Amino acid sequence: MYMHVDLNGRIEEYRGNENILEPGQLAELNQEIKSYLEKQTTALLQKMQRWKVDPLQLGNVTRTPFSKGVPEQEWMDQWEKMKISVTYDLHFQPLTNVNP
Repeated sequence: MYMHVDLNGRIEEYRGNENILEPGQLAELNQEIKSYLEKQTTALLQKMQRWKVDPLQLGNVTRTPFSKGVPEQEWMDQWEKMKISVTYDLHFQPLTNVNP
């Protein structure tokens, strides 16, 4: 199963060593966050597979995209064996020019 997440946001508060107002350093921070999210999301989905649960109801989305639905038990049998690939596209910007 391939999952792609497109995430937009603004960084309101940052406690780190990077100067996020500098484009190069912001890109590095975005890459670090992207890698972290991909690893954590993949690990979470793999745990759900081992536990044989689908609390995100991915089966509801993937069982009937264009054709007749797959029975739930068949989905669960397939779900626990699926290879998972998760990617993120992050579009974070620092919060700037804020007037109180």
